[in-house]
Amino acid sequence: MTASNQQDNRVAPTGIVVYQHNDYRHCTIRLTGWEGLFIRLFKSALALGTWVWCVEFALDVQKASDSWVKYLPLFHATIALILTYLAIAEWLNSTHLFLGRDAIEVYQAPVWTPGHKRIDTSEIEQLYVKHNHRSRHSRIELRLKRHNKVDERILKVTYPLDHALYLESEIEHYLDIKNRDVVGEYNPNKGFWDP
Repeated sequence: MTASNQQDNRVAPTGIVVYQHNDYRHCTIRLTGWEGLFIRLFKSALALGTWVWCVEFALDVQKASDSWVKYLPLFHATIALILTYLAIAEWLNSTHLFLGRDAIEVYQAPVWTPGHKRIDTSEIEQLYVKHNHRSRHSRIELRLKRHNKVDERILKVTYPLDHALYLESEIEHYLDIKNRDVVGEYNPNKGFWDP
C-alpha cells in the first residue's frame, strides 16, 4: 500500500489523499481550509444555539398550564441532540471512496452518517460533475449515468469544484470509461453546460 497525492501523473488537490492497494484504490476526501472551518463552526454554533434555546424554552414551559406543552422541550432536545451528533461527525469525518474493478463504495467515517453507497461498476455508463441549481442552495455534485439511463448522485460536494473534477477523472481513468459530454456537466473550458 502506498499513499500519495499523485496517481498516473495527475496531482490530487489539497484535501484528497489516494492510497493504491493491490486490487483497489482508496481516496480519502476531507474539506480543508477556510471552507471546512466555516462549515464546521457553523454546524457547531447551530447545535450549541439549539441547546441554549431548548434550556430556555424548558424553563418557560414549566409555567404553562397545558399539559401537552410540557413535552415540547423533549422535541427540542431531540433536535439539539441530532444537530450535536451531526456537528461532531463534521469535525471527525472524512469521505472515503473505495474504487475497485467490481464496485465503487462511498461512505463517511469514523462517525456513521447516512449516505453509504455501493455501486456495481458494470452498470456505470458515464460519470460527470453537475451544478445542481434546482436546490435552494446551488452545489456541485459528482453524478453517474447507468446503462439503463438512470441518473444518480455519487457525492454531493461541499468540497471545491476541483475535488469533484479530480474524482471524476480518477474514477473514469481507473475504470477505463471514455469521457463524453452529458447535459448539465461542468466543462472547465465552457463552464456548466445546460442546454
